[in-house]
Amino acid sequence: MPGFDREEPPPPVWAPVLVTPDVTIAIDTAGAARFKSNAFVLRVRTDHRIPRTHEGQQWDREVTGVVLRCDVLMTKTYHVRLSLGDDDPIVFQLEQERDVVVEQPWRVVEPRSDEETAARVACALLDGKPVDPRRDGQLRLRL
Repeated sequence: MPGFDREEPPPPVWAPVLVTPDVTIAIDTAGAARFKSNAFVLRVRTDHRIPRTHEGQQWDREVTGVVLRCDVLMTKTYHVRLSLGDDDPIVFQLEQERDVVVEQPWRVVEPRSDEETAARVACALLDGKPVDPRRDGQLRLRL
C-alpha cells in the first residue's frame, strides 16, 4: 500500500464484510497484505446510505487505510479519504509515514459493534493470505 512500500496498489477488489440498512463496509482484498502472523495492512471502504457533511460539503464514502490486528481486534489508521461516491475527495488525511504509524497507539475495536462484526469478517476473509515478504517486519509494530 502506498505509505508503506511506495508501490502503486493493484486495482481494488472490494469484498463486502458488513451490510446494514445504513452502511456497507467492504475491504480491498487485492491490496491487502499480511505482515507478521496476525496483522494486515488494508483499505476499508464505508459507503453511507445517507450523506454526511464535513465543513459544509457532503460525503457518503470513507476510504480508510488501516493496520488490522486479528488476534485481539485492534487497529491503527494511516490514511482517510472522504468523498461523495467516486468524486474527488473533500477530505484527505495524508498517508502517514511508517514511523508515525508505529508510534501511534493501537485502538481496540469496540465490542459488539458493527465495526467488530466487519473486522471479524475481514480477518476471516484474509486468513489465507501468506505473509508478504516485502512487508513483514517493515512496520516493526509492537504486536
